[in-house]
Amino acid sequence: YPQGAGSVTVLAREPTPSLCNGSPAEISTRVLGALAEHVYRGELSGANARAALRTAERSRRFTTAVARGDATQARGAIVEFFRNHSHVVRVRVTRGGKLLIDLGGPLVLAPVSGELRGPRGRVYGRFELSVQDDVGYVLLAHEFTGGEVFLRGASGQVLGTLSPGPASIPDRGPVTYGGVRYQAYSFMGEAFPSGPLRISLLVREG
Repeated sequence: YPQGAGSVTVLAREPTPSLCNGSPAEISTRVLGALAEHVYRGELSGANARAALRTAERSRRFTTAVARGDATQARGAIVEFFRNHSHVVRVRVTRGGKLLIDLGGPLVLAPVSGELRGPRGRVYGRFELSVQDDVGYVLLAHEFTGGEVFLRGASGQVLGTLSPGPASIPDRGPVTYGGVRYQAYSFMGEAFPSGPLRISLLVREG
């Protein structure tokens, strides 16, 4: 950008024997499932998450508001995070073990935690934030893999590209739903602000 030639090089590790065992559908599902898992890990510890964490921890306005226990000022600081394109979608703040403010989208995943400290290291408060909501993750994983994506918590399905989705999805193995045969890949993530979130990918066979 804006012009001129460039090159892109991709280095891929040689596949392990376990990755290459099984039918073509099983192998494809393991590869795509690993990609869906990589997308999730990126929301948890990627560049956007790290940058958002640094922004929150270094915000004088945010730290001062939490130190004073001022929920109104803390809200203003969080809204500023939302507006400055730092990819933050929700922030939850506790002070002295008590909730001060929780602001953002209702369905959010991959929380990261930070502390707000004074000049002498005193902890004024703690916070969790997320840079991705459930809808965004489902759309990304579906786009990258072409598979059907499901997020399920303790109470059942939270979101999915198919609804209501299969009654159960194994960690690995075949699933038939709506007359279509799939291969499954499931792994555990985390909902916001805490709690298990099981993420499943169904890749159509054939």
